[in-house]
Amino acid sequence: MSQTGPFGPDPTAPAPGVGQPPPGQQGWGQPSWGQPGQGQPGWGHPGQGYYPVPQTNVLAILSLVMAFVFAPAGLVLGIIAKSQIRQTGEQGEGLATAGIVISAVFLAITVVAFIAFFAFAATVVSHIQNNTGFPNGNSGFPNGNTGIGLGLLRAH
Repeated sequence: MSQTGPFGPDPTAPAPGVGQPPPGQQGWGQPSWGQPGQGQPGWGHPGQGYYPVPQTNVLAILSLVMAFVFAPAGLVLGIIAKSQIRQTGEQGEGLATAGIVISAVFLAITVVAFIAFFAFAATVVSHIQNNTGFPNGNSGFPNGNTGIGLGLLRAH
């Protein structure tokens, strides 16, 4: 069944009998349940509806990000996110918990580092004021000087 036009057979038309199933059989591209519009089943099981997936709480995501950038903000955002998640049923409780924990750990490390720094600084100032920079009483500078500018600390 080639189609002919004013210039002869259509070169894009399939050859006769090609791509057509034998009589009484279905072809490759046809569904096995019948022709379109003849009551073919749809996708999924009958009675199944679309259920939207709950969204992830944005503050939970921000809590985890801010835990690495600015820990106090990460801690506050995590606490607020957990409260919102309980009320709305959104996802992201694990992210909020991780943000809280990581923020708390970074804050604890920061507090310990500040305490250690100020304890060290106080020890250094105490040794300079007493002119005992080293355990043997030597300041480490020639002629027992405390160094440029450090003599002012000793005067007070």
